[in-house]
Amino acid sequence: MSSSRSSSPSPHDELWNVANPDMDALDIIVTQHFHADRLERVALGDGGYGRAFIYTFNNGRQVVAKVVLPVRPVFKTESEVAAMMLVKEKTSLPVPDVYFIFKERDLLIALKTYQTRKGIELRRI
Repeated sequence: MSSSRSSSPSPHDELWNVANPDMDALDIIVTQHFHADRLERVALGDGGYGRAFIYTFNNGRQVVAKVVLPVRPVFKTESEVAAMMLVKEKTSLPVPDVYFIFKERDLLIALKTYQTRKGIELRRI
């Protein structure tokens, strides 16, 4: 007797499907803020009811846009920004700058600088 399991989306994926953020609108917001043409948008991954995307512009600049789902997004993003500011103020660790936080209806976007650094992944230490 064979059993078949249908793969259903995770609760996280279901929330994204319901929210269905307008990525074209995100592209416009990001490119207008930085006065540059977008060459590429690449998804970095999911986590904490948010998705991060790295934008590469025609001038070589890169920024990360984090889209947060409407599950207490303001508190999470405000806490994240406050933690980043504390680490930046109290340590010499490189911390991204936050350019702005944009909220419209139930969509929250935080734009941060992004700078890659060569090194060893923490999980490999």
